[in-house]
Amino acid sequence: MNKYYSDWLASRKGSLDSDVLRLNAFAGSIPKEWPKKTSDPSAFMRAITANAGDQQDALTSSLIETMGEWKKSETRSLKDIAFTAMEKLLDNFGLVFLSVAALVIAYYIKLGIFDTSFITSIAAPEQARGLITFLFSFSTVAIFLIIVICIFFYSPSELKERIDHAKDILSLIIGIFGTILGFYFGSLSNTERPLERQLYIANVRATPAIASPGTTVTITASLLGGSRPYTYDFSAVDPTGKFGVLKDDKDQPVDKAARELTLPIPIPGSDSPPSSVTYTLTLKDANKSSAQISGVVVITPKK
Repeated sequence: MNKYYSDWLASRKGSLDSDVLRLNAFAGSIPKEWPKKTSDPSAFMRAITANAGDQQDALTSSLIETMGEWKKSETRSLKDIAFTAMEKLLDNFGLVFLSVAALVIAYYIKLGIFDTSFITSIAAPEQARGLITFLFSFSTVAIFLIIVICIFFYSPSELKERIDHAKDILSLIIGIFGTILGFYFGSLSNTERPLERQLYIANVRATPAIASPGTTVTITASLLGGSRPYTYDFSAVDPTGKFGVLKDDKDQPVDKAARELTLPIPIPGSDSPPSSVTYTLTLKDANKSSAQISGVVVITPKK
């Protein structure tokens, strides 16, 4: 690319263009008067007017034509430079991306080593989960965008092999990302209501598990979590409806120190007792949370 018109014209001495030949021949005849290192049309016109004589009109016409051609070539050159730079950037996109990623990682390593508040913050499980989720989210989206960019900018011959490998990596990361995301939001819900604060009924057992008519079955249940004091509802019914409700306790208080409930169920002593009794225990705490458990006691026929 020639910065000046005079240099461009001199570089085309071997051209077959009549205008270029005419001007170069005239410039050679007046080397001292012909302008150097300039693109100013008035400087060339002064040299032509002062020295051309009868050739003035032809040289003026040639000057106008070649000036236009030079400007066009300069515009094309700038476009070529921009296009070449873009091609080089795209050819080395992977290297550029990895360089940027390396700088970002180096920055955060420096931050982690020299900024103690950062290390302290990620010591908390909530902070660590959030950081891991963010990093995997960012990585997954970044890889997806790279694949999309490659589809548009790489040639088809290179694309197939690259895309196959990229899909394998993306599938693996999406699987891990899905697991982390599910665990993260699951942890959030547990954080809102910690496990030890939830209300549970556990270790429910009936003694005896198979009862005889006219006996009493004792239901025992462990009480966990929630906020004391507790209250409970307990009912036992004959599912056939013949004996109806055998027991129905509503809003019964639980001793503050009690870890277990013991609830008796009287079994009818009829000659035709029910084949089973269904019981339901509903536990409620001070926060109006509730937990419920149901079970069945089998009754053997009277001998």
